[in-house]
Amino acid sequence: MRKSSKIQIKINFAHCLTKQQNFKADRKMKAAKQIPIHDVEQSIAERFDLIAETFADKLAVRDGNTDLTYRSLQEKANVIANHILTLGSGEKQIAFFLSFGSGQMVAILGIIKTGCAYVPLDTSWPAHRVEFSIKDSSAAAIITDNINIGQVKALSGDRVIINIDELDFSQNTQRPTLTPTADDNMHILYTSGSTGEPKGVYTSQRNQLHFVKRFSEYINITPDDIFAYYFSIGFSAHAMQSLGALLNGGTLVMYDLKKFGFPGLAGFFNKERITVCLMIPSVLRHFRATLDKDFKINELRTLMIGGETLYFNDIKQIQPYLKRQTEIINIYASTELFLACAFRIQKDTVLKQNIIPIGYPVDGIEIEIRNEDGKACEPNQVGEMIILSQYTALGYWNKAELTRQDFPVDGNTGRFNSRDLAYRQSDGALVHVGRKDAMIKIRGQRVDLGEIENTLLFSKDMQEVAVVLKEDPVGN
Repeated sequence: MRKSSKIQIKINFAHCLTKQQNFKADRKMKAAKQIPIHDVEQSIAERFDLIAETFADKLAVRDGNTDLTYRSLQEKANVIANHILTLGSGEKQIAFFLSFGSGQMVAILGIIKTGCAYVPLDTSWPAHRVEFSIKDSSAAAIITDNINIGQVKALSGDRVIINIDELDFSQNTQRPTLTPTADDNMHILYTSGSTGEPKGVYTSQRNQLHFVKRFSEYINITPDDIFAYYFSIGFSAHAMQSLGALLNGGTLVMYDLKKFGFPGLAGFFNKERITVCLMIPSVLRHFRATLDKDFKINELRTLMIGGETLYFNDIKQIQPYLKRQTEIINIYASTELFLACAFRIQKDTVLKQNIIPIGYPVDGIEIEIRNEDGKACEPNQVGEMIILSQYTALGYWNKAELTRQDFPVDGNTGRFNSRDLAYRQSDGALVHVGRKDAMIKIRGQRVDLGEIENTLLFSKDMQEVAVVLKEDPVGN
């Protein structure tokens, strides 16, 4: 049994659970044209076209240089899609290597409109990782821009290169004649792999739409919402914010964190009237350190935090800068599933422990905690999180054995062996405590220590390598 923390801050978990269950009553649908997702037996592309035609003149994406309405975004995505369809390739994967900005959103939507899976390549990745991802995914083409075309030419082999800066976006703006299906693959997202090389997580448009459905319902997204976006495209959370906004008629406002840094982020939140954002705890701490004593984030209604362990002190440090109505939600999500469980924290929520729970499974998700023998753990007993859902990822691209290990058949229900360790409190809330393997989280991204070791060993000067994790005093 785990001993309770010495930190005793008044708590009534029954009260907290009631807030978890009844939150939806606090925020009714305030937008007349809100379009709930009732049917996941459609493609992401079909859902986007419905939204784009409903909110044609509404701002969809802003990146500091370009403002795109839903009509403009749809037409640009159609141009990309129609161009891809002229290639006639047998492969159904299209990669993109683009600078941060609205072009990334255009590429994602354009690719999935063809029924192809998008493969995002981060411009900050080392060349060998980009090259591996291109080859492993069997990408038929790579979308890039003038800034990055030189690097793409060096890594793409004989693949087709599409330079979006040379496309004529005034032509072929009509919707493609091909209609994707819910069964078409959505993406291949490369993460660090426990085998020492990246692994590509792939899923269907159906399963990704179900994620958007449960995310939208959990925080009640409306077309009035304005989402902050500052993620590297190599971080799977890019899909959480972008799809959450663009499949609900909201606005996605992009902030280049690498270029402008944390000092400008506070002003960005208030200038753009951000209502929803996702932060990694380490990002939250850096952000908090830049805030003036009297600063307030005026419009933010939902602050989601995930990707790393969240501590009581993190909540204590950020709450003075939030309005009373702002809700903090600690989430558990993974590339293989996206949003799986969450824990709501409001101004009057009281906490008694240092580590904030990841909370309760969201709709469509069941989570079991099992020991090494595969048996259910007792409350407060640490075990592996086994996630049951019809809407998990389909597996790991070109890694059949790893797919069999992590996505075993479990009756009629999809199953994902997460390799994450957690325990269930007596009130049912889950607390995440670490990983089974050598995987760690840095700034919310999975990093496999074995992959780093293997990369270092490529050097002829290296004989033996050991990579260890070191934390600073505040937990980064």
